[in-house]
This record gives sequence, C-alpha cells and structure tokens, in this order.
Amino acid sequence: MIVFFHKLIFMLNFKSKIKEYIQIFYTATFILIFACGKSISSDTLDSFSVKNLIFEEKINISFSREKVIDKVFLLSFEKILKKILQTRNYSKIQKINLSEIKPLIQSFEIAEEIFTKDKYKGVFNVVFNKKNLSIFLGKKNIIFSEPKETSTIVFPIFYDG
Repeated sequence: MIVFFHKLIFMLNFKSKIKEYIQIFYTATFILIFACGKSISSDTLDSFSVKNLIFEEKINISFSREKVIDKVFLLSFEKILKKILQTRNYSKIQKINLSEIKPLIQSFEIAEEIFTKDKYKGVFNVVFNKKNLSIFLGKKNIIFSEPKETSTIVFPIFYDG
C-alpha cells in the first residue's frame, strides 16, 4: 500500500513537471516568434512612413491620377517633416520642389481608390527612406529627431500553487 501511494505521489509530481515544461516551451516559442517578427520587419527601422493618408479631389477635365499622386507625395512629405522637425526648422524648408521629394520616397501604395461621378477619393501609404531624408536635411543644416513608438506586452503567468 505504501508503495502504491509513493508511486501515485511520484506520478502527480511528474505530471505537474510536464505541465510546467510545456508552459515554458510555449512561452519560449511565443517570445521567439515575437522576436523574429520584429527582426523580419527591420526595413521599417530604415524608413519613415505616412499611413492611411486620405486625399480627395473633384474630377474635372484636367483630372490626372499622376497629379493626384504628386500632391499626395507633397502632403506626405509635409506630414513627415512636421513629425520629425522642430517648428523653427520646419519653416526653413517649406518650399520644396517635387523633384527633390521623389528621390526620398522608398515606396508608396494606393490602399484604396474610389471614383464617383464627380469626386475622387484615395487612401495612400507613403514610405520615405530615412538615410536619404537624413542626407537631404543635412545639406540644409537641419537636424531631425526620430519619434519613438512604444508598445507594451503583457505575459500572463499561471501559477498552480
């Protein structure tokens, strides 16, 4: 009888250890996946992006999609500058030609487009190359600051006392 209880206690301890190891394995796997996900998207570290920029314009005879995209580039550049520059430096750089902005753009995406009878509406994502933008601003003796985005992760810990 004593041997039976001894084996039972051993089995219960063994099962709780297995649960603990499984929990550690899942936690480690989750952390590894999260860390790899961050390193895979490292290209976002080398860029500034303007997401979900909504642009609307009336459609008339002189309407051109290329003109709309050029206007979006100007607006997104303005948004980025307002985000990374101080007000006094922003006033130094307000009149910039589109030909100076286009080489700074890494990529752009038309996320959504809606053409109605007399109105155009588009949602755009524009990504600027951080290195090129830094060189561009450096030539004009302007220093920029990088806004940091913070995120919080909560890891639940289960303790089976």
